[in-house]
Amino acid sequence: MRAIIIFCFICCTTNSLAQIDSIITVINNEKGVSRVEAGLNFMKSQLNKNPQLALDASEEILKIFYKDKDSLSITKVLYAQAFLLRRLAREKEAIIILDKAYGLAKRNQFFEELSKIINLKALSYTYTAQYDLALNANFEALTINEKLNNKEDLSISCNNIGLVYFKLKNYEAALEYYRKSLEIKKTINSNFDLDRLYINMALCYNQLGDLPTAEMYVNNGLEVCKDNCANDLKMSAAYCFGIINLANNKLEASEKNYLVAIELSKSQNEKLLQIESLKGLADVYEKQNKLNKALEVLQEAEKLALSSYYYQNLADIYKKNARIHSLKNDFEVSTQYSNKYIQLRDSLMSEELIKNLADVQAKYAERENLSTIRDNEKIIKAQRSLNYAIAFIVVMAFAFIYLIMRNSRTIKKLNAKLALEVEKKTKELIKANHNLKQVNDELDNLVYKTSHDIRGPLATLKGVCNIAIMDVKDPLALSFLHKLDITSSQLNQVLDKFSRVNEIYNTHVRPVSVDIEWVIKGILQNQMQIQRVKKIDLQVNIEPTPDFKTEPNLFYYAMSSVIDNAFKYYNESPRIDSFVNIQVLNKGKEIKIIIRDNGVGIPINLDEDSLFHMFTRGSERSLTGGMGLFIAAISTRKIQGEIHFNRAEDFSFTEFLFDLPMVPDPARIEKPRERH
Repeated sequence: MRAIIIFCFICCTTNSLAQIDSIITVINNEKGVSRVEAGLNFMKSQLNKNPQLALDASEEILKIFYKDKDSLSITKVLYAQAFLLRRLAREKEAIIILDKAYGLAKRNQFFEELSKIINLKALSYTYTAQYDLALNANFEALTINEKLNNKEDLSISCNNIGLVYFKLKNYEAALEYYRKSLEIKKTINSNFDLDRLYINMALCYNQLGDLPTAEMYVNNGLEVCKDNCANDLKMSAAYCFGIINLANNKLEASEKNYLVAIELSKSQNEKLLQIESLKGLADVYEKQNKLNKALEVLQEAEKLALSSYYYQNLADIYKKNARIHSLKNDFEVSTQYSNKYIQLRDSLMSEELIKNLADVQAKYAERENLSTIRDNEKIIKAQRSLNYAIAFIVVMAFAFIYLIMRNSRTIKKLNAKLALEVEKKTKELIKANHNLKQVNDELDNLVYKTSHDIRGPLATLKGVCNIAIMDVKDPLALSFLHKLDITSSQLNQVLDKFSRVNEIYNTHVRPVSVDIEWVIKGILQNQMQIQRVKKIDLQVNIEPTPDFKTEPNLFYYAMSSVIDNAFKYYNESPRIDSFVNIQVLNKGKEIKIIIRDNGVGIPINLDEDSLFHMFTRGSERSLTGGMGLFIAAISTRKIQGEIHFNRAEDFSFTEFLFDLPMVPDPARIEKPRERH
């Protein structure tokens, strides 16, 4: 038996050498451009049949062109060689070859080849989870294609950038670039890789939970090639249908789809999609509670991932292994896989990578901005008056906030002075209290009247902006008008906060029965309608509180202020699984409400004593001057409750705790301020 195997190997080797010798003879007999075309056509013909043979042939072909010092032909063959290495899942070797080709193409100004080389190198960086290098390479290719006005390669660059953002789980940004690629293809009426672009868009919609749209784009991709779809497209479509059916809980259909994708990927020697399909099949088996089968396919996927450089997939496999072993109560193995996952994940999404990604995006954005500024310099000068108007509004907004803060500091000084006077002269206590009340009333009236006085001109300004936006066609002017409109809206929000403070102070507390669950779910329903960069995991546990009575508006203000902050200041990092946890506990005579989140957190320099003060901002992202928690605090105090703030020792989460009486004490109900 061993002799037969050796004989077969010798025959195959001999046959391969004969084919290589044959193509070398053809190249030597050709002249000019036909020589390199003959070599490239041979490598292309062996791409799906025997990529290793094509790779071996490329080394011999390169020797011919190195001998002739034919830089252009060397560049083309190096590109083809890297393409073959990628097909064999030898990504790091492909990058080394592409670096050689990149140097040749750039030195000799072979710009068309340079664009293709950078695009291919960007793909290798993407699939080896070097996302900062991938994004930088893609933006370089995009810049070259823009200069060459090469629409076809421009669409490829946009598609590749979308793929990087997809891997970074920024699906909205990925869709933005996929749509740009699709728009370019429609403009030039190109169907090149259009079917694969539709598949990429379908994968994005899958991740965003829009399954009908995802299915539509898969069908669009199949419609492009109809009965002539290549096997690699068929396996991508099968993989997409597997994801869609899994999400719709059609487990048998999903299993069939994944098995088709696996079979086709094996026939095409496409390791990456094979790994992805095996991961999906493991999810199917996990849902079917076939945990041993799930572990078997994950083991196969792990071997493939370890033999290549697909680190992101390897991290996903570790995570799935940890989860399934945990379900089997094999906690020791589960812990081992968890540690592997955490270690690999941290190495992939390191602080250096995140910083590099930000730098790459910032540089590209800066390049676009500088180009726009140069092209529109005359328009900018003509619109300078609009800049002055924006500056004026901003100054007025800051002046108003400064006025309120200055008045607040004045009140604090008066209170301190009053405390000293109380110690010295008891007889002047009544007069001093009267003066303090008068100042507070004047400030209350000032805020109330000032808010109303400013609201009219602010509404007029916003109306003028809206009319101008409808009439003005110039893009730069429109951008300034939109900024002015946003600034007006933010100032309007600040005025709303001050109006709410006045409303709270002047509310007469009349306790009625309040359904806590109904109030909180109403607030959460509004939050769920707001689109965000990523999903926030919501956990709500509300114990029945049928005897709870309070002032409904004040209770709503207290809850909405804190819950809004939990959602508004969530952590946008893809490495963090954001959550909001709400608990309502019935303690008999009191209600305890706990609102916990792992958002950006409260700065360490802020403690509970200062956090609930007016104008204290817990985050740089605050646009309302630090009024939210102040409103929550005064609303809670007015319904005879207490609010407290805690942060975890490891800063993994922050929480706000409300202690509210089941029924307020009538004797302690505050009288509303009288407005003159």
